[in-house]
Amino acid sequence: MRDEQVSSLVVAGEPLGFLTDRDLRDRVVAPGTGLDTPVSAVMTTPLITTQADSTVAEMLLTMVDLGIHHLPVTEAGRLVGMVTDTDLLRQESRHPLFLRRRLERADGHEDLAAYAAEVRESVARLVDAETPVDDIGRRAASAHDALVARILRDAEQHLGPPPAPYAFLVVGSHARLEATLHTDQDHAIALADDAGPEAEAWAAALADEVVAALERCGFPRCPGGIMASNPRWRVPLATWERYFRAWMEEADEEALADTTIFFDYRQLGGTLDADATLRTVVGQAAEHPAFLARLALTALRRESPLDMFGQLRGMRQGRRRVLDLKLRGIAGIVDLARVFALEAGAPETNTLVRLRLAAARGVDVATDMAEAFEYLQQVRLRHQVRQLRAAAEPDNLVPLAQLTQLERRWLRDLFRLLDIARQSVRLHLQTDLRT
Repeated sequence: MRDEQVSSLVVAGEPLGFLTDRDLRDRVVAPGTGLDTPVSAVMTTPLITTQADSTVAEMLLTMVDLGIHHLPVTEAGRLVGMVTDTDLLRQESRHPLFLRRRLERADGHEDLAAYAAEVRESVARLVDAETPVDDIGRRAASAHDALVARILRDAEQHLGPPPAPYAFLVVGSHARLEATLHTDQDHAIALADDAGPEAEAWAAALADEVVAALERCGFPRCPGGIMASNPRWRVPLATWERYFRAWMEEADEEALADTTIFFDYRQLGGTLDADATLRTVVGQAAEHPAFLARLALTALRRESPLDMFGQLRGMRQGRRRVLDLKLRGIAGIVDLARVFALEAGAPETNTLVRLRLAAARGVDVATDMAEAFEYLQQVRLRHQVRQLRAAAEPDNLVPLAQLTQLERRWLRDLFRLLDIARQSVRLHLQTDLRT
């Protein structure tokens, strides 16, 4: 490693292994391991690799998701090279690995807010580069994950160790890995069932600190109160289990409209394994066809943005008309993709993954819906980047006058397609017969 000026070596043999300068420091030098120790005793295995035809974005996501700094490259099963975070830093100073390092060095509220602002700029650059929306959402969500983890760590240091195990859950677009430049706070806390008043008070203080910190970083509070600071969403795990069962067995459409977001969750912090319990409960949704029908009806009743002549109508905002891409388009696709996944007992939460799985199962409209989702997200993100460049707060309201003729035509065709898809889903789920 010294002679070749490299920071890592691939170790041949069965199994293949990997040795980095960090391994030598942490596993050999620091513990005083003898120099006659076999390399196999201190190397990392199994070997994580990437294909030579992988994109830089795919390699970035792999390294960020796994928290690694070296990635061997293979072609036809043969090792052909090595990519390191340093290689990537030379290409892009604002990619997530660089931002993660800045976050690790952050000191105080201002540094955390600066990190969040740089994440926004990084996302904007990805949009400018026409990066696939799935990659953008995953990368933005990964950066937000790191921010939440840091805020939780700082809060625990300030409040002291938790008196009882807890789980910090994110829900909605962040949980689905579909974050954009306009993402508000959606989160919750599950407490251990034997948590006492002291633990409940501690969790309330934690929630308040997290909400305040995220707000300072540019994440507005959820207008509907879907936050851990709301006592309703900061309860013991057994209560969460009762919530989900009640939603599936008893809730009406109106109640479900405010709670379906919880069926898209990920755990980001805490030592309580909430997922083991909740995923089992959610996996039973297919046993409740009336619940799936109510979910589908909630999605199907979303108003189309097309008028009776098939033209984009939008809604009036002052002197202009705007199109709410989230409310009138994206949300309905997300809702139906959720129904498809729950119906199949699939644990995935990402909308495009859900739709691709549905298409593989023979849901014909799922492929068209996936393409519609990607295009709507592209238009939404481009609009938000324009707002960011104009020093305006990004939103989901695209002025109709801002759309090109080509965009208008594509959106008209897309919404007509979605109207047809909704009717097909209505027949597929027999919603009229189940309610």
